[in-house]
Amino acid sequence: MAVFALNLWIISSDFVLRPRDPERHGGQDYWLSFEVVSGPEVATILTDVLGQEVRCDVKGPDDFKAFLAFSNIPIDSWYAAGVVEFMQQVMDGRMGYIGTVRDDGPFVTGRPSTGFRRWATENRDALLKAVSGG
Repeated sequence: MAVFALNLWIISSDFVLRPRDPERHGGQDYWLSFEVVSGPEVATILTDVLGQEVRCDVKGPDDFKAFLAFSNIPIDSWYAAGVVEFMQQVMDGRMGYIGTVRDDGPFVTGRPSTGFRRWATENRDALLKAVSGG
């Protein structure tokens, strides 16, 4: 059985706008998760939207650790170890809350949040251009 970590997807343009009530929302902390989708689900959405196959090759913490060990990416060892541990905790459920949906977007901005499928559809041309190397 495959286990996939669910990830929060936040469309940054949803929050570029100023809050509808700056006095009320200024300095506050909000949970900005509109939806939770796994890597394979993202691949399915992109395949549907782009009309060409997009695959997701799910990797785990050990794969990432091995990648960092043999890459030329300048990264502090303590930071890399922290990222690997973070991934492990997400995968084994100790950080299950990271996949929690609590959409404060409409409360803050006064408009609905953008889902991943809608974002991909709205950005289809740019995505296709990026895929083609253009």
